[in-house]
Amino acid sequence: MHGSSDFTSALDIFLLTSTVVLLSVSRLIIDGPSPKIRNPFKRFCLDTILISIPATFIYSLDENHPFICLVVVLFITVGLIFKFRLKNIKSFPCGDSSYKFESHKVYITLYRSFVTFSTIICILAVDFKAIFPDRHKKQLYVGYSLMDTGVGSFVFMAGIVSPEARLGKMPDSRIKNLKRSIQSSAVIFIIGVTRSILIRVLDYDASQSEYGADWNFFLTLATVQVMSSLVLCIVPVFNHVWMLSIGIGVVYELMLSKFGLFDLLEDGFLGWGGHDYQDGIFNANREGICSSIGMLSLYLAGLSLGTFLFKKRETLRDTIHVLKTIFLLAAMGWLATYLTQIYVKVASRCFGNLSYILWSFAQNTSLLVVMLTAEILTHVSSHIAEERSGLPGEPVVHVLGGCARCFDRHSHLTAGSGTCSCLVFAISKNQLFYFLIGNIATGFVNMVVDPHSNPYSSISSFLIIILYLVFINGLTCWLFVRRKTFKFW
Repeated sequence: MHGSSDFTSALDIFLLTSTVVLLSVSRLIIDGPSPKIRNPFKRFCLDTILISIPATFIYSLDENHPFICLVVVLFITVGLIFKFRLKNIKSFPCGDSSYKFESHKVYITLYRSFVTFSTIICILAVDFKAIFPDRHKKQLYVGYSLMDTGVGSFVFMAGIVSPEARLGKMPDSRIKNLKRSIQSSAVIFIIGVTRSILIRVLDYDASQSEYGADWNFFLTLATVQVMSSLVLCIVPVFNHVWMLSIGIGVVYELMLSKFGLFDLLEDGFLGWGGHDYQDGIFNANREGICSSIGMLSLYLAGLSLGTFLFKKRETLRDTIHVLKTIFLLAAMGWLATYLTQIYVKVASRCFGNLSYILWSFAQNTSLLVVMLTAEILTHVSSHIAEERSGLPGEPVVHVLGGCARCFDRHSHLTAGSGTCSCLVFAISKNQLFYFLIGNIATGFVNMVVDPHSNPYSSISSFLIIILYLVFINGLTCWLFVRRKTFKFW
């Protein structure tokens, strides 16, 4: 066991991840809606210098100083707001909370990109012992670590941006919605099966204690999406999905802690009924299969929150209400995580128990609070008063980063500003492709440099990871500039 089962470790992880979030926010503030650097290559270099390199460095820090890192980056971010945003303020009706304020949901884009980008760094960095701290590695049974946040964050994020959440209601035909879900998840399922086959064929070293012998993240995500549509098809409670989420999480926890399922799954690492660990498909993959039930609860929680977030809001008062609501949910999530750790069980990513569900919920809603706060502040500080642009009737809207390429329906934002290759928006545009290429590149790097057999120095390890990020990020930004999007469903 590398990490810790101490609740303060969960808070340290939040501080650490918040620091990387602020790096992205700082980059977007510098960029602004009217970027001065118009050359795509130069903008990509800026992304690498201001996001990729610092993020890799922060995740590689072995000392427990997340608070110090956060304070330093926070001061830098605030300073950039004053330098690049506040200087242009002419007037803003601070007391008028009913003032028109149209959020472009940049905080959701930033959230999606952050989760994927951080995961891409960690899945390779974990193989380099000289640079990746043991405390960040996945727990075997229970506990908190940076890498344990990955699957929970992805599942929760998938729920937030699910078609049902964006639509704000259940489609008229539940059967058609179920068919659509199966079709969209089929590609992800095929990717998961292909990955399992390649691992066996290439004899690639993959841990069987995470999901089982053949199960993997892609299979979990595909299963959860289909299960969600199936449950909503059978139980028509779309307006109260959060209750369904809580119910599934509690019932699953009772199965784990009161009816012996947790012990059964845990004993599986040592063999079940005297049989070999690989004996039987379910036995070999029971961690991934059973944890999908807990992940379903987390996905439905994200779906419920996403339905709330995607509602149209036009005033500052409404947006602040959203911020307050997410903050309250995050606080309740942290309190519930603490209580379940004491009175039930410490978080277990491997089995997706109630504590892990609550921790993932608290962690991700807290990050959304940070990101939405940044979006509100940059809007407010960029004189969203009733000033008009050169085009009659077009309001001057200043967003957190991005340009006309990022916001096609708001092309007046950055007229003549040139091509945007902002890494944050590029990742969000081709998220699954980015994650898939990252997994392939990780396997390739591991086979070529073999970090397990060849102990690399800290500098060599750092450079390898940066080159890996340059390739993946560069390809993704190039596709973004060319307006190429890969749809897997």
